[in-house]
Order: sequence, then C-alpha cells, then structure tokens
Amino acid sequence: IPPFRSFDAKGVHFILLNNEDETLTEEQFQQLEADLKANAGKPPLVSMHVPAKLSKEPLSVKLGKHLPLNFAS
Repeated sequence: IPPFRSFDAKGVHFILLNNEDETLTEEQFQQLEADLKANAGKPPLVSMHVPAKLSKEPLSVKLGKHLPLNFAS
C-alpha cells in the first residue's frame, strides 16, 4: 500500500494515508498539506488505518497549525 494516494470521485477528493504504525511521516504530512491546498475547492475525505486521535500528535492539531480548516462541517 503506498504511503499516500489521492483521487477524485463524484465531486469528492479522497485522500488515503497508510499510517498503520500510528504516525504520519513528515513526507506524508507535506504531501497531505500540498494536496489539500491544490484541491481546496473540493470537499475532502481523508482515510487512514489508525484514527488521527491515536497518532502521537492528532492530525487535526497538526493540520490546524498549517491550514485554515473547519472541522465542524
């Protein structure tokens, strides 16, 4: 399984992260950040092996430092 993959289907931007070791590498995070910026007009759906809340630093916290995201929607 590749560490990062993204694609569009039916108007949604899908992002797949392989984080089975409960972490995101800096390279994965940089790819995620760049991909979210490049596809800012599409609703994103991020999927990973281990929920972000189980990672050493929650994904929502790390993304919130870099991207203006609204997790309420």
